[in-house]
Amino acid sequence: MGESGVIKSGNLSSSFGEFRTKREKGEVSGRLGPLHYYGAGSYSESGGFRPNSDVLEHRGFLKGEIPVSDLLAFQGSFGYSGSKVSEFDYPDLGVSGKRKVFSRYGKFT
Repeated sequence: MGESGVIKSGNLSSSFGEFRTKREKGEVSGRLGPLHYYGAGSYSESGGFRPNSDVLEHRGFLKGEIPVSDLLAFQGSFGYSGSKVSEFDYPDLGVSGKRKVFSRYGKFT
């Protein structure tokens, strides 16, 4: 798309494995006018090898930069991560637990 194309490069991938395990991920980068950017995301899921050992995870990340001169640029980055993980399982007692963990972050420089 040339020097000022919306998407200069990108990729997508999908993988799988035992125990209903799968992962999709993708990345894009490019330039839109003066804005240089990068973005990535992923989704992972696994049923686990025993009862209540499943995992679910999703992530995203964006970064942008606008150069003002050869010595100065404004940058910002933002991210998200979320997961659900089984913590314990006592099938004889009928007790199990899952934990959800979320994180959001950002930075300007």
